[in-house]
Amino acid sequence: MEAVPSRPTYTPAENKKLKNDLKKIIADHPGLLQTEIYKHLPEYDRSEISNVLYWWEKSGKIRREKSGRTY
Repeated sequence: MEAVPSRPTYTPAENKKLKNDLKKIIADHPGLLQTEIYKHLPEYDRSEISNVLYWWEKSGKIRREKSGRTY
């Protein structure tokens, strides 16, 4: 059986940098689709970006709108 690769685990400092980078991109590009955010942050795992955006939406920090297959 083949091992399934696990997603990267970020240190608290890396997680903070991801959140700061996301805040800057969102502020600089309002209305940017999530798939476009991934292109701005290729050094981060997409699932980690998605997870941060999900929790920010749930806490009311951002608003996401469905657009086709993305937000």
